[in-house]
Amino acid sequence: MHTYQRILGATAACLAVMLGSSACSMLGGSSTPSSNAGAVSSTPSPTGVSADALASNSVADLGSAASVRLVGNVTSSSRKMTLNLQLVAGKGCAGTIAMGSKGSFKMTLLGTKLWVLPDKAFWVGVGAHGSKLTEIEGKYIGTTISSKAFGNFATLCDAKTLAGHFGNASGMTRGAGSTIDGQSVVAVQDPVQGTAYITDTTTPHLVRLSMPGASGGQIDFLDYNKPAVITAPHASLTVPGSKFGF
Repeated sequence: MHTYQRILGATAACLAVMLGSSACSMLGGSSTPSSNAGAVSSTPSPTGVSADALASNSVADLGSAASVRLVGNVTSSSRKMTLNLQLVAGKGCAGTIAMGSKGSFKMTLLGTKLWVLPDKAFWVGVGAHGSKLTEIEGKYIGTTISSKAFGNFATLCDAKTLAGHFGNASGMTRGAGSTIDGQSVVAVQDPVQGTAYITDTTTPHLVRLSMPGASGGQIDFLDYNKPAVITAPHASLTVPGSKFGF
């Protein structure tokens, strides 16, 4: 599998496994690219660093980032999902995943502890109703990364693990320079036309990853190394997942 397919595939696979679990077997839906993803405009590329070097260095940078935010969409098995997740190295992540008419949920991963707050559309879609829906609606489900229903978030919430799915950059092609949200980037393409947009700097950042087609998607990597804190939801807002089989 090619370089950029790996990380999109890893992200989509993590979501697909979760959505295929007993808690979410009926989920699917559509989404649109994040409004935070800026338009690309053409500008000259400032340096001549090779595509392979830019790709390798940006992957290393992602893996060592103290924090980074993932915003975008991925598609797996015709399911298109949007995500907005803040990752903090050594701590966990927090954010939202949405699946169109099938609902959305907030989640917080802190160490090995995981809290998930689905909306009503989510719960109705997986069969919750009546008194059970009343009991869980508006509450975080407290569980851990060993949860069969939601534990796959652990992979998605770790930048080092995500970076490990890239493999070795080889045979990349350097494309045109441009800007994304005011950042100067250069397009780096793999042989199957997946494109990464990377800052053309001494310490290059991966800014955007884009893959076309039915199983593609787009993810922006934002706010590298900016201060971020992951906070557990208040106990009054949670219910134990074990009570509901999570």
